[in-house]
Amino acid sequence: MVDREVQVNALLEFTLMLPEHDQTVSAHGRVIRAVSGEEDAFELVISIVDIESREHLTLRQYLSEQAPDTRGTLEPPNKSETG
Repeated sequence: MVDREVQVNALLEFTLMLPEHDQTVSAHGRVIRAVSGEEDAFELVISIVDIESREHLTLRQYLSEQAPDTRGTLEPPNKSETG
């Protein structure tokens, strides 16, 4: 959630605070959807477009702890698939 309106397609640098962990993950992303919430807050759906390897590993580990049955679905695409 953010405290100001953000336009769809905007590029952002952001930091996620991982619940129940003493870690954060920073990355760059594109806003896919923005919805106004309660108390002048906005919920964003962001597609990550750039993330450092160390941050990516931290995020993957966190997500796999949250949903261990999805192993393998968080793998980055092969270089040959991205052009």
